[in-house]
Amino acid sequence: MNNFLELFRSRQSACAFGRRNSAKDKPGKTGFDYVTWPRAYNLDDVRRHLAGEVSIVAIPLLEDSTCSFGAIDIDVPCEQPNDGDLAWFRSKSKGWHGFIFFSRPEPADRVRALLRSKAIALGFPECEIFPKQTVAASGSGINLPFFGDPTGAANFTPKSYTVPVEEWPTPATEKSSVADGDDDSGYWDDAALVAMLEAYKENIPDFDFRPGRLGYMVPCPGNDEGWSDGAKHSFQDAKLSPFAEVFIQNGWPKFKCFHAHCDGGCSAPKKTINDFRSHYDPLRILFDVDEWIWDECEKRGMTR
Repeated sequence: MNNFLELFRSRQSACAFGRRNSAKDKPGKTGFDYVTWPRAYNLDDVRRHLAGEVSIVAIPLLEDSTCSFGAIDIDVPCEQPNDGDLAWFRSKSKGWHGFIFFSRPEPADRVRALLRSKAIALGFPECEIFPKQTVAASGSGINLPFFGDPTGAANFTPKSYTVPVEEWPTPATEKSSVADGDDDSGYWDDAALVAMLEAYKENIPDFDFRPGRLGYMVPCPGNDEGWSDGAKHSFQDAKLSPFAEVFIQNGWPKFKCFHAHCDGGCSAPKKTINDFRSHYDPLRILFDVDEWIWDECEKRGMTR
């Protein structure tokens, strides 16, 4: 089990755990309830994971913006993809998680570019890539393999990707995860946005929303004691409103604060929908945005 900890070396400041919940089963996908903890997973968690009791959701992005492993998440039923550099495991959606391992931590931006190039070559250019971010206060997690499969874990022989990092591809389609969707036409509409807010309201204490001028007013992530993004703001600045507004623009959700020192004040960057989601659901456990967009597109006969 120590080998498991080393193989899936992950962020030390946070992880999440999932328990089966058949009430949340969807056609082709197994339902889980998740809870996030401000710590790394440990040997006891590994034992429970292998026993099929609690699934580990680990964050590949390490605190220094490197990672020891990465993954491709193909969230549609298909045959096992053909790429021998990745170890393939079935996902809850009957798709595939393809994990890649490194003998030492590698820069997260290069790992993302490498995996995106592989996803493109496999015919899944829009699939999720982990790490999802290259710099983040927390980062997004992925379910680790061998849940309920101690024999598979014991017999697994990992293979490290040994191509020198300077020879890794950098596809032109790779973009910053923070900027994704901010300006390009997307796939969201008001109904999808409301569904996301309702999911937060059902699962996050004290979260609520109401109609606003452009979209919906929500509790502002800003507060007197600091900001989740680590930005430095003056406590003396005026609070114009305790709310922020979330709305659809060019097919994507946008997030605007109304604190004087929140939306670009004190030389801080303007907030985006990613800041909003990261504050309320840093591991995207309550609401899988990418999966939701896919579902909403299918409902409306749209393609990505």
